[in-house]
Amino acid sequence: MMNFAAAMKDSMLRFYAVEHLAGMLLAVVIAQVGYSTSKRAGTDRGKFLRAAIAYSIAALLILASIPWPFMKYGRPLFPSFGG
Repeated sequence: MMNFAAAMKDSMLRFYAVEHLAGMLLAVVIAQVGYSTSKRAGTDRGKFLRAAIAYSIAALLILASIPWPFMKYGRPLFPSFGG
């Protein structure tokens, strides 16, 4: 973290320093905005539709921001078990 410009050139360091954090924070913001706008919708269908769209986008962002084991910079799902 002392040399942030060098960290941006390394894909693993960039993922953990910027992409993971930004993706998770953006997902929380989108979920909160979706919740807030769904309360103001006029009909029940509008409420559920707005909430479903916002929560789906937030869930996709969360899934994209997880360091999955199959990625080159991924982590094991259960690090305390095995190896």
